[in-house]
Amino acid sequence: MLSLCSLKLDKIMRKNYKAMTLMEIIIVIVIIGILSMAGVVGYRQTMLNARDREAQAMLRLIKHAADVWRVEMGFYVSPTNPLVSVGCGNTGACNATLRLNLADPAPADTVWIYSVRNVAANSFCTQAAAGQAGQGAGFHINRNVTTGVDDSNLNPLPAGGC
Repeated sequence: MLSLCSLKLDKIMRKNYKAMTLMEIIIVIVIIGILSMAGVVGYRQTMLNARDREAQAMLRLIKHAADVWRVEMGFYVSPTNPLVSVGCGNTGACNATLRLNLADPAPADTVWIYSVRNVAANSFCTQAAAGQAGQGAGFHINRNVTTGVDDSNLNPLPAGGC
């Protein structure tokens, strides 16, 4: 009888349990964490690239709108009234002057601030600066119809703007 009891006890002790150990669970959680971190980093970089491409597209749009203004009015700045100009200091003013519909950022947003600066009779510089005050990094395009300079390569914005 003793041998029968010990045989049953042996069967119970040798039973294969189909469960994960604590170490296996920890390894799975670490792998999932590493994969998710890689995904977050990739997503953030994609969002930053998309934001930069948006600014570049808007700068080209502003440049073409300023050229339309020049064709319609005959100048970038009126020779008799310097207040009549393609120049605009912020996104809202550019929308009104150039008949555009660029997104005007809310004060808390840190998106692009668009402006047209250094306007002369035949030239201007349009810029997109990042940040609430438009003082951050960004891009600019220089346009001069007299010399034929059309710097549409979207150069990095120099300190202090263009």
